Amino acid sequence: YHLAPTLTSAARAFGPAAGGTVVTLTGSGFAIDSPGPNQVLFGTQAAGSVTVLSNTRLTCVAPAGTANSTVNVRVNNLNGSAELPGGFSFGIPPQIVAISPGPGSTGGGAGPAITGTGFQSPSSGVNRVTIGGVPALDVVTLGDTSLTCKTPAGNAGLADVTLTNDAGSDTEPGAFLYFVAPSLSAVSPVSGPARGGTQVTLSGRGFLEPGVGTTFVRFGGASALGVVVQSDTTLVCTTPPGAAGAQVDVTLANQNGAAALVGAFRYHVAPTLTSVAPAFGPAAGGTGVGLTGSGFAIVSPGPN
Repeated sequence: YHLAPTLTSAARAFGPAAGGTVVTLTGSGFAIDSPGPNQVLFGTQAAGSVTVLSNTRLTCVAPAGTANSTVNVRVNNLNGSAELPGGFSFGIPPQIVAISPGPGSTGGGAGPAITGTGFQSPSSGVNRVTIGGVPALDVVTLGDTSLTCKTPAGNAGLADVTLTNDAGSDTEPGAFLYFVAPSLSAVSPVSGPARGGTQVTLSGRGFLEPGVGTTFVRFGGASALGVVVQSDTTLVCTTPPGAAGAQVDVTLANQNGAAALVGAFRYHVAPTLTSVAPAFGPAAGGTGVGLTGSGFAIVSPGPN
């Protein structure tokens, strides 16, 4: 008389309602005593790809089932049947509802919070997040409806956000926007009078990216005047007064970040006069006069 099969455990014992989980069943009677083909049922649904590894182990692929349900697992062969009560649970697939805050730099490092459902059900296991197909960093599950993560580096534009765990996955197309943080490449002209008032053109990138808000420009510690963004790569502004002879940093900041060019602008020293020789002449004019002072020729003073 042949022994009937037995079932002692299932690993993994849970998976998504969509099916597809590879499950290993442990027991006996799967191969010895001519059992014939082994059929595995999850509830009333037949498993796929049943593979006998030994008399005590076989693998199969779980069928689709009802979310948030637990079913018995049964093995049938020519020698009998065995059942593992409550042997497998179909989890609640995660669902993404919202991602906030919104845009982040292409360099990564933003910390959005993802809200939804099914993040911490009994069969959810570890949550994994990808943004634009790249794994997010530092995923922390706060509860069944909330988790946080750090964005990886990405390409400018909209990126899909996918959350996957043992109970399934959900994708929100174009749910995260990568913007280009501002950069500065040139300042023209590179110098002007200390009294301010020089119209300057800044070149770079990221001046009109989504979410930039108001753009601020500073020369040293003073705010520029009349900032006008002409395109994503060009803006104009007017220099504020500065310290004569100072070489100052030029910085640009908006909601997407900040950029600086070190020592990019020089405030010229105003000319000085110390003497006039001769100091007199006829009322008819025509006297040749020599002026002594500074600032007549150096550092692009223009016509005197």
